[in-house]
Amino acid sequence: MTKAQAELVSLKEAVRTGQGPTSLAEKRQQAEIQRKAELAALQSQSYQRMSFIDYWTNYYLPQAQRSKKQSSWTKEAQHVKNWLAPAFGQLAHHSSKLFSAIKCWEALFIHGGYKETKTAPKQQIQEWLKQNGNDKNGNDLTKDAIKEMAKIVNPNKFTGGGAPKQ
Repeated sequence: MTKAQAELVSLKEAVRTGQGPTSLAEKRQQAEIQRKAELAALQSQSYQRMSFIDYWTNYYLPQAQRSKKQSSWTKEAQHVKNWLAPAFGQLAHHSSKLFSAIKCWEALFIHGGYKETKTAPKQQIQEWLKQNGNDKNGNDLTKDAIKEMAKIVNPNKFTGGGAPKQ
């Protein structure tokens, strides 16, 4: 029996039993979903091992250059070079809350998940964190943790410059 015939028999069996893909298109779609899940898992592992300076260079700085005035991101770059990189440059371990906050920021504001609405971004941030955020043990985040992290991720907070108003 040829490979094509064996595949046809397999698909017909799936149609008969109702288990597994019933067409080549469905089989390809399932394989694509599996590849995407494996890629997401690998990316998650690489994010967790990523050092501060790698994150700064590859993610934060390019976004800052697109969205901030040159004087702002230049000053931030100076702070990183002079103060943060020497202390935290190759530090690869960070809190799970920070990791979830970073993933939320990227999903909503870098990869286009944020939808412009009349409500503040806070609600979308909190919803994303409820659905996707985890603590260091892989458990869902508490309501207090979500509120705290939403303040960090929210781009409307502290955009006026200077110290936060009390």
